[in-house]
Amino acid sequence: MDMASFYSSDIDSDVDIVKGEFELWKKKWQKVEPNQRPKTAVEALNEPDIKLLFPNVSKLLNIFGVLPVTTTTSEKSFSTSRRTKTMGEDRLTGLSMMSIHRSRDIDVAVIIDRLAGQKI
Repeated sequence: MDMASFYSSDIDSDVDIVKGEFELWKKKWQKVEPNQRPKTAVEALNEPDIKLLFPNVSKLLNIFGVLPVTTTTSEKSFSTSRRTKTMGEDRLTGLSMMSIHRSRDIDVAVIIDRLAGQKI
C-alpha cells in the first residue's frame, strides 16, 4: 500500500508532492555512509531541519514512530488468561503479568521481604 495515499488525511500536501519530497529525502541519505544513517523513525526525526526541509516526511515519520510493531503482548495475555480462569482477580492479574513478562528477572528475596512487611 502507498503510505502517502493512506495517510493523505494527516498530511497537508498533495500525494505527488509528498512522493517527490520522499524521493529527495532518500537521495539525501544515499550520499551518507550507511553507518551514519538513522536506523529508526525517531532517530531520523532528530536530524536538524527535517521539519523545515521535509515537512511531510517528518509527519510520516512521527506517525511511524508511534505505530506498534506487533501485538504479541495482547496475544500472550489472552492465552495466559485461559489457563487462569478460576483464580481470584489479584492473583490472576499477578500471574498473568509474570507469564507475559517472563524475560524479567525476579529477585525472590525482595518479594519475600515485601510480603513479610504486609499486614494480613
